[in-house]
Amino acid sequence: MEPEQVVDEVKAWAGLAETAQGKMVDWLASYGPKALGAVVVYLLGGRLIRAMVRMSEKAMEKSAMDISLSRFILSVMNLTLKGLLVVILVAMLEIPTNPIIALVGAAGLGIGMAFQGSLANFVGGIIILVLRPFSIGDYVEEEDRGHVGTVIDIHIFYTTLRTKDNKRITIPNGRLSNSGIINYTREEFRRVELVIGAGYGVPAAKVRENVLAVVQAHPLVLKDREMFVGMKAHAESALLYDVFAWCRGEDFLQVKYELLEQVKVRFDQEGIKIPYPQMEILMKKESIQ
Repeated sequence: MEPEQVVDEVKAWAGLAETAQGKMVDWLASYGPKALGAVVVYLLGGRLIRAMVRMSEKAMEKSAMDISLSRFILSVMNLTLKGLLVVILVAMLEIPTNPIIALVGAAGLGIGMAFQGSLANFVGGIIILVLRPFSIGDYVEEEDRGHVGTVIDIHIFYTTLRTKDNKRITIPNGRLSNSGIINYTREEFRRVELVIGAGYGVPAAKVRENVLAVVQAHPLVLKDREMFVGMKAHAESALLYDVFAWCRGEDFLQVKYELLEQVKVRFDQEGIKIPYPQMEILMKKESIQ
């Protein structure tokens, strides 16, 4: 390459650098303050949103609002304020909104399909909060999938359960609102239902007398509610008896397990056999002529 060409090449690159520098200076002069202002608004806006959410949470706690409803409102409030902050930042940076609106409109069908499940979950969350089939702290069962646990949180799109073995189950609100829900703690009292087996050779009156004595002696069984012991079925190896007793909801499992154990102890003391599956085989001996 000739020296003159090298000089021309250097001058060309120098011109490009000078032009780029000028454009950069112009951009900084035009958009620098706006970008800096947007950063400041973003930081201050984020802190303001967190402060507003905390203040609202404390106000709801003082007003004794239902915890499920308050958490749902706080979640919606947080998302709404953050969306408003994004709109403010777009306006400050003078980003053209018409192309964005046109793009969103053109992709509306695809976006709607993509967020169909989320929309269903959002609506499901509203249905749960309005109809209130359960609240935070309730022990519930989802019939469709058999999930059982204590409700620890109700979010906009999903509900969280904690099982007895300390696992967390996250269930979409859309599915939960369309599923059968068994609420074990909503009612103050629950009926304990047991099935007790006794041998065919034991008089039914003796079984009823001893089982009823155990039920009546239990301190957590409600004495002002009906207690029942009655024969349920003639099973293959035993006579089965239904046993019904009432207790407070929080005592249900304790009463159930203790009654089963105490009935076994009582039967042993009274000589009442609880048979295990058995089969009688009769062998016919034929004479050979």
